[in-house]
Amino acid sequence: MDVRGKSVVVVGLGRSGVAAASLLLARGAHVVGVDAAPREKVAAATIALEGRGARLSLGGYDPAVFAAADLAVISPGVPSFPELEAFEKSGREVIGEMELASRFVSSTTTIDPSPTLPCGIFVKSIIAISESRCRNCPKPTTMS
Repeated sequence: MDVRGKSVVVVGLGRSGVAAASLLLARGAHVVGVDAAPREKVAAATIALEGRGARLSLGGYDPAVFAAADLAVISPGVPSFPELEAFEKSGREVIGEMELASRFVSSTTTIDPSPTLPCGIFVKSIIAISESRCRNCPKPTTMS
């Protein structure tokens, strides 16, 4: 997936949203991170995205952000909202974080789970979130 120079809106800026934004930034995308939470309620890691080139739109969903985007990446658990529905109806693509990750992985790709590489951060975040949210699920296979 080539995202270089594309405008991507990442919806939901918890751990996995920050990791998805980091991966997109590392791949050359212009990232706008959005979250319904106001600036004073988001994590420091979210604010740190600005220092790495992302723009943040916090405290709601600005229609102008979606109007300018080529792609939307949505975090699990984010409910639908009118701006996202309008984006999707316009024919532009809305994908989840796992779909985003899968587009950067081929059958011959080896993922380095190093905490310093964006893909490794993303994969480790997804594993951590799935382990913490799925209390009745069998424990997922961990990466070595």
